[in-house]
Amino acid sequence: MDMVNIKINGMSYEVAAGSTILEAAREAGIDIPTLCFLKDVNQIGACRMCMVEVKGAKSLVAACVYPVNEGMEVFTNTPKVQKSRKMTLELLLSVHDRKCLSCKRSGTCELQKLCNDMGIDSENRYEGAVPAGKKALEHETAYRLLAYAVQEVYGLSLPEIACDSRGKPFFPQRQEICFNLSHCRGLAVCGISAFPLGVDCESIRPLREGVLRRSFAPEEVLAVMESPQPDETFFRFWTLKEAFVKALGVGISYPLHTAVFALDGEDVTRHPQGWQFRQFRPDSGYVVSCCGALEDTLPEELHVVSF
Repeated sequence: MDMVNIKINGMSYEVAAGSTILEAAREAGIDIPTLCFLKDVNQIGACRMCMVEVKGAKSLVAACVYPVNEGMEVFTNTPKVQKSRKMTLELLLSVHDRKCLSCKRSGTCELQKLCNDMGIDSENRYEGAVPAGKKALEHETAYRLLAYAVQEVYGLSLPEIACDSRGKPFFPQRQEICFNLSHCRGLAVCGISAFPLGVDCESIRPLREGVLRRSFAPEEVLAVMESPQPDETFFRFWTLKEAFVKALGVGISYPLHTAVFALDGEDVTRHPQGWQFRQFRPDSGYVVSCCGALEDTLPEELHVVSF
């Protein structure tokens, strides 16, 4: 068996090549919490509880799906990691069916154990009824993520939300705070800033040729059709366009084919003037795009809540 040398929390280990960070940590007797991982059944990186820091990586990574490589340095319990896990757990609790006393798993529940380990004794930080249906759950989770962001950045409870004439939500009493939300198929994303911004997330699925021909510029159509991964490339372009029109506040009535983008590897090399863009890949199944004003600072990393 081929082996690689890595460090976890400053200690050196020799682990099997091709194993994940989670598998390597468990082999070394290091605990990384998980809620969704079950080897040989599902390895989807969905609960985000197993996030760790990897030296050189732009953002935290999901240990259950991230492979080890020679010389990798992993940190499993830094303040940044702890903050991420606590936030994710609080948001998961906010949409959790709170019947713990009557639940047959009470006392053997990993969710309860994680709450005890992290000192979380309240399920009500992001209060609200647990919504029925997947779409409603996504929508509600996005707004609870917004509540967290407002509290963390501005130290405020979530202000009253209204919608403008085009249906875009805003804070009428705190218009100096700009925000944008997006959700799809079990993923919720929130952006917040002092400047106009747009965020859009999409799951990668078969592209729609009608949308491609109608909403993409000829050079974008060509890039999609010539791409070895046309579905992924389609949604990379689409989320950029959506994030742009959301930042403008005009909706998809905007002639999307006039907002022209170009991609070179992971970089966005052409985009509408006066704005900046950044893309993220939370995992292989999603694309997230952010659009912000030139004077703004776009995030270097993304905190994702999936469920």
